[in-house]
Amino acid sequence: MSDHQQPPNALTYDLLENEGSRSSLIVQHLCYELGYHLISNRLYRVFQVIQVIECIVALIALPVVHYKFLIRSALHINLKALLCLHFHVGMVYVLTVLTSKLYEFTLWTTYRNPCDMFPSRIAYTIYGIAEVYCLMHMLSLQFVISIERTVATIYVDTYESCRKTFAILFVTATFVIPGAMILYIYKGVAFTEPNICCFTDQSMVKDKINEMSVLAILFSFVSLAMQRTLSVINKRRRTTLITKPLTTRYQLHENIAGTSLASGLQILEVSSSILYAILTLICSELHLGLVTNERDTNLIAKEGCYIIPLAVAILPFLALHLLRKRKRIRCNLIQQSVTHVRKVGEIEVARDYHNGLAWKGIRTRFQLFLWHKELTTSSQIVLNCPPLPPWTMISSFNFQHGSPLR
Repeated sequence: MSDHQQPPNALTYDLLENEGSRSSLIVQHLCYELGYHLISNRLYRVFQVIQVIECIVALIALPVVHYKFLIRSALHINLKALLCLHFHVGMVYVLTVLTSKLYEFTLWTTYRNPCDMFPSRIAYTIYGIAEVYCLMHMLSLQFVISIERTVATIYVDTYESCRKTFAILFVTATFVIPGAMILYIYKGVAFTEPNICCFTDQSMVKDKINEMSVLAILFSFVSLAMQRTLSVINKRRRTTLITKPLTTRYQLHENIAGTSLASGLQILEVSSSILYAILTLICSELHLGLVTNERDTNLIAKEGCYIIPLAVAILPFLALHLLRKRKRIRCNLIQQSVTHVRKVGEIEVARDYHNGLAWKGIRTRFQLFLWHKELTTSSQIVLNCPPLPPWTMISSFNFQHGSPLR
């Protein structure tokens, strides 16, 4: 019997919510058999503590990296909005896991009646749906990011000047896709089977959750393939950059940097989900003999293999590493592209382009420095990216919405 299945008509929430049934010795014995042997297992408690530690680390690191680095980064507004949403969903997820574990621990340590060890129907429903939604959201978000990167690659000449309309559409899609999955899974489902763990699925939705999980992972694989394809396309375009306008060169280098960053985060999400599924399957099939009860064995194995909180805890550190790495590479690439300018007319194009973005209220992501007026015939455009010789910054062109390249 899997960890999602209960003996038919053995214990239901109708019995737990009835005061007369709760006082029955038979019902109390069922609660004791289904709950106490599991929560008294040391290995199960160790896994619970590890998850709590992972959630605390993630809960501290996610906001720090988000507000200190990601929001101030030089990414396109659309990609930045999706990555910020990813961090927000990650924070909601770890809060869900952390509060559920603390709630379960409180029940285990304060119960008087064995029936009190089980979460209430309302808490079980909220935590169960919230966990599945967050997981589906984080996986489907990778597919939306790939779509955004595809649009950025196709419309490379104009995408930099796009306003926030696309960002709104992309963010809306990230809520619609997992919302439709949750509606498909839980429509008409009654939570009747009590479980010690809030994240143990009802037996009647087990197959649907597996289907949606496989679909979400397939979307993630497609996303990875799209990211790699876009990366190859962008790198091939670099060979013809010298003939392209300044704005096209700049956006192409932004595509390369953004695609590389998104690919690294996608690999983390997909690999953790696949590894969790494989480990759970192996532990469930091999029956590792952690306890004599097969149901408890599967539950303990599932807790031990639940590496999603660990992946979310790693997410901010990986994102910080990639942001810093891409900052250095992007500075060098963009500097190389714009320093090849030999036509004075392109300087005027760059100025008009930058002013146009500022007039639209778009926070531009590079600062132009112009040569002195006496050197106009051989003017070049350079970026505010270290290292640059001091003599190249004789006079600067100030913009209202300029921002440092982070």
